[in-house]
Amino acid sequence: MASLFSRQTSGFPADSTAEQQDDILAQFLKELRSCQACAHKLPLGPRPVIRISPRARLLIAGQAPGTHVHNTGIPFNDASGERLRSWLDMRPDVFYDTEQIAIVPMALCYPGVLPKGGDKPPPPECASFWRERILSYLQPAPDIACRVLCAELCFGEREGV
Repeated sequence: MASLFSRQTSGFPADSTAEQQDDILAQFLKELRSCQACAHKLPLGPRPVIRISPRARLLIAGQAPGTHVHNTGIPFNDASGERLRSWLDMRPDVFYDTEQIAIVPMALCYPGVLPKGGDKPPPPECASFWRERILSYLQPAPDIACRVLCAELCFGEREGV
């Protein structure tokens, strides 16, 4: 069974150079950033937040951007990011270096809050349309996938976190 972050094919031609890969990825990111698939569900409108490079060796996958991240366009640019970087003992310049680290949330845009509080779950359209395509541009696949699936798991008192 494939995991949420497995991929089947490469987004690049087999003989592509690093420069060609950067051009192909830039075109893909332009398409991704113009996505309107969930616009009708998003209280602040679409603003996909993602940082990737085919040369990244670490994949950090968050749940979804919060309002501050939505406003700045910088993933983990909030208290959760400060905590994560502290746990990883990583300076911001390293954390945000796309040549080393890819940051791909489960939902690319801020999904809003539930009527009784708490974050809305990531819209399923986001994952079904984008995840496999995004991961196809990570070449070769990152050696380590640090999956920050939700604040409860990561920030809770769970063993092994």
